[in-house]
Amino acid sequence: MNRLGVHVHSFRRLQELQVLVLASNKLVGVHPSLWCLTSLVRLDLGHNNLTELPADVSRLTGLTFLSVCHNFLTALPSGLSCLTALEEVDVSLNTDMRELPSGLGQLASLTRLTASHMRLKQLPLDVGGLVSLAHLDVSHNSLHHLSPTLSCLTALSHFEASDNKLHQSAAVPEELASL
Repeated sequence: MNRLGVHVHSFRRLQELQVLVLASNKLVGVHPSLWCLTSLVRLDLGHNNLTELPADVSRLTGLTFLSVCHNFLTALPSGLSCLTALEEVDVSLNTDMRELPSGLGQLASLTRLTASHMRLKQLPLDVGGLVSLAHLDVSHNSLHHLSPTLSCLTALSHFEASDNKLHQSAAVPEELASL
């Protein structure tokens, strides 16, 4: 039960539900019935107390928007790469998260990725596979260098990497000049 008194499992019968916003509650978990809502296109679980995003999120194959920002996640499930319809993902402000899952580069429809205010030390090697990515925010992390595969992001129009630990000699790879 969240602080509004809504029982999450009461969504079980809402098979036509397309948008679900459970942001800014005190959720510490999500009832398994949520993963049966296969008509969802937008899911906002931001600003809660979640410590895990279950692998069953991969069952929501129609999702175009996912926000799990401002929680206590330490990792994302590898099955996230199965959500190939995703266009926007916000995982920011999960301050104990140190890496994004490999396979992220399979999200060819992704246009916006916000992964700021975390403890990322590097981006996944397959980040270059995000061919539709127009907006990438990895500011306020612990990145020491930028991957040369960023040069494959030819649709990128906004890139923010401020407040990291980029070394001057390795901060901007030559390959990024082609963007």
